[in-house]
Amino acid sequence: AVADLEKFATTFIKASTATNIGADMAEEVLRVMNTIDEPVSRIDRLMSAVNELGNNLATNERRILEFLGVMPGLKNMLRFTTEQLLSFAAVASTTANEAGLTGTAMNNLAMIMMDAASKGGKALTVLAQTAGMAEQEFADLIRRNGYEAMVRFIAGMKRVQGEGTDLARIFDDMGGEGSRLIRAVLSL
Repeated sequence: AVADLEKFATTFIKASTATNIGADMAEEVLRVMNTIDEPVSRIDRLMSAVNELGNNLATNERRILEFLGVMPGLKNMLRFTTEQLLSFAAVASTTANEAGLTGTAMNNLAMIMMDAASKGGKALTVLAQTAGMAEQEFADLIRRNGYEAMVRFIAGMKRVQGEGTDLARIFDDMGGEGSRLIRAVLSL
C-alpha cells in the first residue's frame, strides 16, 4: 500500500507537469480509478495512456478523465477492458456533449443491451437489425465482447441515419430515452 501511494505521488507529479491535470485533480483521479476498478498500482499506465490520448485527439487529459469517470457501466455491464473504456471515453471527450449526459446515455444503452441479450424481445431485434446482425448472433456478441457489440451498434446507427431511418423510433422501440441516446451515440 505504501509503495502504491509513492507510485501514485510520483506519477501524479509527472502527470501534472506534462498534462492539464493539476494537483487539484488527485482526488478525482483516485475516484475515477476506484469507479472503473483499477488498482492504484496501475496509475502510471493509466496516466500515460491519458496523456497520449490527450496529445493526439481534439481533447485534453482532464476531459478524458471526466468522461472516464461517468461511464463505469460500460466496464461493469459490457465487460469493457480498461483500455477499451479509456478509448471510448477519449473519443466521447472530443464531442461537444457534457460528460454527465454522455455517461448517463451510454450506461443506459449498456443496460438495454444486456437486458436484450438475456431476455430477447423487441429490443434485441432492433439492436441486432441496427448492427446488421442476426438476433442470436448479436446477443452472443454482447455477452462475449460488449465493446465490439457497442461499436457495431454505433456504426449501424450512423448507417441507418444515412438511409433516412427515424432514429427516435429505434430508441423508443428499444425502451430508451430517444433524444439523449441519439445525441450521445451519433456524436461518437
